[in-house]
Amino acid sequence: MKQFFLFSFFTCYTICLFAQKPIIDTGVFDKWHTVQRDLKVSNNGKYVTYRIANRVIQSVDNRWKLELEGGRTALFTDDSRRAIVFQGGDSLCGYKLGGSGLAEFCITNVSGFEYFRKRQEDWLAYRLKGAEKKLVLRNIQTDKEEVFVGVENYKLNKEGTTLVFKREEATPHTVIQSLNWVDISGKHSGKPKVIGESESISDFRFDNTGKKLAFVEKYTYNKREMKSIWYYSAGMDTAVSLVDNNKMNALDSSWEVNDLSNFNIAGERLFFSIKERNHAKEVEGGVAMDIWSTTDAKLQPQQLLEKATGQLGYMAVVDIQNKHIIRLQNEGEEFRLISNKSNDDWGIVVYNEGDQRERYWNNLSRPLYHLVSVKTGERKQVRVPFYGISPGDKYLVGEDSHGNMFTYELATGVTYDVTGLLPLSVGDAGNSDPSWVPSDHRGLSFWGYWLEGDEAMLIYDRYDIWQLDPKGISAPVNLTNGYGRRNNVTFRFIDNEGTIYKRGDRLILAAFDNDNRHNGFYAAVIGNKREPDVLTMGPYIYYAWSAYILEGMRPAKARDAVNYVVWRCSAREAPNYFLTKDFKQFLPLSHVYPERAYNWLQSELVTFCTLDGRKEQGVLYKPESFDPHQKYPVIIHYYESKSDWLNQYIPPDFSDGGINISYFVSQGYLVFIPDIHYTIGEIGESAYSAIAGARNYLVGQPWTDSSHVGISGRSFGGYETNYVITRSNLFAAACADAGVVNNISQYGNYVFNSGMSLQEFCERGQNRMGASLWGKPDLYIKNSPIFQVDKVTTPVLVISNKLDAIVHFEQGVQLFTSLYRLGKRAWLLQYDEEQHSLHQRKNEMDLTIRITQFFDHYLKEKPAPEWMNTGVPAKLKGVDRGLQ
Repeated sequence: MKQFFLFSFFTCYTICLFAQKPIIDTGVFDKWHTVQRDLKVSNNGKYVTYRIANRVIQSVDNRWKLELEGGRTALFTDDSRRAIVFQGGDSLCGYKLGGSGLAEFCITNVSGFEYFRKRQEDWLAYRLKGAEKKLVLRNIQTDKEEVFVGVENYKLNKEGTTLVFKREEATPHTVIQSLNWVDISGKHSGKPKVIGESESISDFRFDNTGKKLAFVEKYTYNKREMKSIWYYSAGMDTAVSLVDNNKMNALDSSWEVNDLSNFNIAGERLFFSIKERNHAKEVEGGVAMDIWSTTDAKLQPQQLLEKATGQLGYMAVVDIQNKHIIRLQNEGEEFRLISNKSNDDWGIVVYNEGDQRERYWNNLSRPLYHLVSVKTGERKQVRVPFYGISPGDKYLVGEDSHGNMFTYELATGVTYDVTGLLPLSVGDAGNSDPSWVPSDHRGLSFWGYWLEGDEAMLIYDRYDIWQLDPKGISAPVNLTNGYGRRNNVTFRFIDNEGTIYKRGDRLILAAFDNDNRHNGFYAAVIGNKREPDVLTMGPYIYYAWSAYILEGMRPAKARDAVNYVVWRCSAREAPNYFLTKDFKQFLPLSHVYPERAYNWLQSELVTFCTLDGRKEQGVLYKPESFDPHQKYPVIIHYYESKSDWLNQYIPPDFSDGGINISYFVSQGYLVFIPDIHYTIGEIGESAYSAIAGARNYLVGQPWTDSSHVGISGRSFGGYETNYVITRSNLFAAACADAGVVNNISQYGNYVFNSGMSLQEFCERGQNRMGASLWGKPDLYIKNSPIFQVDKVTTPVLVISNKLDAIVHFEQGVQLFTSLYRLGKRAWLLQYDEEQHSLHQRKNEMDLTIRITQFFDHYLKEKPAPEWMNTGVPAKLKGVDRGLQ
């Protein structure tokens, strides 16, 4: 009896504690502060800085901390002695790390700044607001300043030895701009030297050595604005014209300079873009109309969009010494420069006259690949689009559409299949969504990791990391010894892309357990044929890479110390920064937990059965005050497979579409997110089987109010909502946001903001029809809710906007007008000037209120607001919101 009394007391006490916490309301959304991902670590590893609402600078031993209001930008000096902070909108201040917390200096009226090193000393360059347009170079150690007046714009080379700035001077007839070169390498800066003058100078940029400069001059020629490119090198008297109208005429009189790109790595050539001269003029009295033709390579909307947005230009390169121009890219081609830190002598040209998304049926859209020499312009057709170059400049790397990887040996011109010996089958990507990864893809990826000397390239499969011979001769080596595949764990490097390793290196690997969704770190040694060692794994997100995980950050390492700072969060805890040296023990650096003041949520991984008997997983969100003896209304929310969200932190916010989970859970709802896997051509039934199966699981639990279960989905999830309500009367309410209702009309349309036909999206993309409309019309009819709309009994809130370029407004209108005629309970919300998602805060606030009122009425039996009872007539638009 005593034990029962104590149990009852503590249970009641715990529930009462939770009950004392307030629920989350919309008033806290804009006050909900968490640590931001703008972390910086001092080079010695002893200090970090990051933002919450304000700027925080602190020691990693937690013995010293400074909080500054504002402080949108901060950095550490190279010697790790000071922090430089841009705060208060226009104040540039310096603080001694570990010091009193008072600023050593604070300069006001600053519009922008940058930090640089000069002669082993720390310097700042900053511009002051005001008519004098001052640029100041300040030595942080000595407080010495050098001031330049009338500076419109400036640039420093990365070595901190040269300053270039632009000035303007008014003349009786025009304004002349001058470009000034200043040698600042010595103890005292040299005198500014004018290296160029024109009506307009822009886009000046240094080469890697900081001794060469290129810039763009704009001028008027035959009443047309033209551009030329100029070049200057330290020691020259003045800049010289490198590419101008005359030189372009020698290349092709129909082309002109479009824009400046950058120097090549060696500083010997300059990349720039060219564009076609627009000689065509509209004929007076001409007819404004479009002609669509089946002989066109691209649809008319794509052509019109390209015309309206203007050409980005076609890449070209000029040799600085002999001024020889090579055009690297022609019309209908895409040029991609292939480069590493020391070599950018090659590019890949991809040619397809039509839309590349149509390549599975349109011969004009099937790509041809050419390797092009930046030095000579010589081209060679190759089988795959190469995109990377080995650090030793021996091999180019590329892959085909099936995920097979190839190298091209530059010395011999031989192409090697480097993944042919991998014991992995086609379709190993493990992804049922062909819009992300094609079903016949091998699921491999390469991010530029190599063994030194170009000995081997390191690639990912879905689980493990492999070491591959760049000639495909030696057998592949599994660096993680197959542990990932055997244990359903995915490994990834934590080092930056392009890192070069050597045998014997100890690797820290991020790991994601695909069974329990734990995230953490393992260690492995290159060359050791053993399983990786677990360092830490837990119900958190540190650094993960699922398509639907929004949090996580690559660990940040101090340059000169073995100190790492990681970002960690969970569904229950806001993200915070932690210090670690071994990835086993983690010392908290930040302590920001806004959720602790409210009735927050908890998440649980649940296994349920679909209607066709397949086991699926989902995430159940419950309030932390959850009482299993109470009955709760439930909203099932869905989009593809999102159980990887188990440990995702979801801050409360207004809705830009769909529901905000943490807000609705705090309001007393349970929210369940089921995974949905699809059968090609049966997307509607696949969704219905999973969603109805999830509902069956939920109503089988004693804490579910079985008569108050609703559904909500947006975009593709909105389509699924539309389908489910035509197949069942299981749900008390449904919200369909930006969802397709008619796959036939969608199939024949295009994306407004790209001109792209939606046929590929329907056949091979997310809609997964697997066939054309005329090939299998029955599938399109079966998967289109509009043909069964008379069977709808569920009250439905439809959200569809006129400017939605992806799911057109007509989709929402088709659904609503049909429900309207049939006398069903339905509402359509349309927000002016909004697209697929909402972006205006006032509209997000309004939508959040209306979705809440809608579900509160049907799932909590609260009174319906005026807009649901009697509507809001058009004459009161913008006057009466009808929320009462």
